Amino acid sequence: MCFNFSISQNQITLPKIEHNNFRVRGIPFHSITISNDNIITFDGDTIMIYDLKERLLGNYKDLNLDYTVTFGEFKNIHLFIDINTKFNFFDKVFTEISSAANPVVILRCNLANSNESNDVIGLKTKLAPSFFKFSAPKYQYTNQEMEEINAENQVKHDDFLPTPETSVFPIKNVTTAVYSLQQEIIDEQLLNKKIECLKVTNEGINFKDKKISFENQGFWSEIESNFNVVFVTFEDNLLYSNYIKYIKSKPVNFNIINFNTNLELIELSSQILKLHERAKIKVCYCVN
Repeated sequence: MCFNFSISQNQITLPKIEHNNFRVRGIPFHSITISNDNIITFDGDTIMIYDLKERLLGNYKDLNLDYTVTFGEFKNIHLFIDINTKFNFFDKVFTEISSAANPVVILRCNLANSNESNDVIGLKTKLAPSFFKFSAPKYQYTNQEMEEINAENQVKHDDFLPTPETSVFPIKNVTTAVYSLQQEIIDEQLLNKKIECLKVTNEGINFKDKKISFENQGFWSEIESNFNVVFVTFEDNLLYSNYIKYIKSKPVNFNIINFNTNLELIELSSQILKLHERAKIKVCYCVN
């Protein structure tokens, strides 16, 4: 796929990070930009936010690929976002991407595009999921209900499970439970876990009654040592420049997948928070 990218330096100011520590490999498979006046471009074409998912799905369909495919580091989506863009806008763009494509993206910090890793600077991170990517059913059995069904079937010598009311939605962890929009599924996954919530603001990270600076090197070690599940929310007017500081503050293994920690760090998009509110879902005491 040809890469087409052009943008004026006057329209966008990218965040600045250390050149040596955040080099990434490969030119963008797709480039998405958000200018300082919230204008979105997709591979050089100006589009509306609601066109983004369709463009992504259309390109994957043309390539005869499943839209859930992971392309790898040479075919990532690169995001070029102005530092003054606010969370209540760029989060919607993130959600559209997660609804259609692999949510691992590169948050770019310079405009150079080449195959040389020394030229391309950015942060590789995983976006919050989208509810509609999961296509959750209206009802999902809890693990307890499944055990009871299995026990009942053994008594009856029945070889088959009863036909579920809807397609089975696999609940593998707290993240997938959150996207079931079913309180008992969430409660089951949170049972006996140490839970905390953080809120990212322009001044730092709200933790209990404390304000943690983005530069606090020991904070995440404390979080990992003391909690099993941490929900992260963001204030609506959080500037992208400060969102980048938050991403940089986390250990690298928190940004993608870390199999060596018991901590499940779950960033909650505004989409899922609104769905929770409508469904009267409570994920923990500190997320209303």
